[in-house]
Amino acid sequence: MSDFLSNIWGSVQEKLRIKYYTRYMDDMILISENKEVLKEALAEMRHVLSELKLEFNQKTQIFPISSGVEYLGWRYTLSESGTVIRRLKKHSKIRWQHRLKKLKKDYINGRIDYKKVGESVQSYRNHMSYGNTWRLYSKVAEGVDKICYCDRRYICYN
Repeated sequence: MSDFLSNIWGSVQEKLRIKYYTRYMDDMILISENKEVLKEALAEMRHVLSELKLEFNQKTQIFPISSGVEYLGWRYTLSESGTVIRRLKKHSKIRWQHRLKKLKKDYINGRIDYKKVGESVQSYRNHMSYGNTWRLYSKVAEGVDKICYCDRRYICYN
């Protein structure tokens, strides 16, 4: 279904000459300087979905990009100079904090090994490297630095 809808959205984007477009699975963003073009695209896509007995969720809307947009775990905003700023969504940060606490607890209780902790933390760091996350990255690095080698066992403390 995702491929099918991708083809439909692509044809709508081409037909209406929407220059800026991104889609991943069932999430997508169309960007245009003309609000009417976006209204027309949304109406056409709603029509296609209604024929399939489907509909958009409540998140589907048209709004000024200056208010920012959340997409794929990130919050995108524009600086005053027009630079795109990508930060981790608050919910994503909280979810990762819980995951890191659980990793620490599982490690201390012997349910996982140090290698697994390292892999998970590295995954998180890699994900953060795609955004403007220097401060957050530093906090995570600081917490991970508290994992030390002692008496041939790794000890994780905070």
